[in-house]
Amino acid sequence: MTVIGKNIDCDTQRLYDDAKDIIDLVTEYEKKIEIFFDRLDFTPKETTAWVGGNAHLYSNTIVQDKPDFIDFGEKIKALAKEMQDFATELDDTIDRNEDACENSNEEDSNQVYW
Repeated sequence: MTVIGKNIDCDTQRLYDDAKDIIDLVTEYEKKIEIFFDRLDFTPKETTAWVGGNAHLYSNTIVQDKPDFIDFGEKIKALAKEMQDFATELDDTIDRNEDACENSNEEDSNQVYW
């Protein structure tokens, strides 16, 4: 593939760092979800913060949704890891192309190496 007269601007370090921030936020989210469900489990049974039929119904129903909350966090974290992998692969591609351009003649200088 030959690319002539095209420039791509991409801050791969920022992509990588933003993905790391997302992973850190998801890790915090996962901890908060665990705390939420642990606390909710105690609420109608051992505390008087919320009592009555609605409290028991809600706590019994929401427990069924816990896997969805966990799955959501895992999917976001997986996407962030893909973002980091993309940034790394893009850096590697740029490095290969820079090396190829330095070691080639002018005719090959527009060649892109994936």
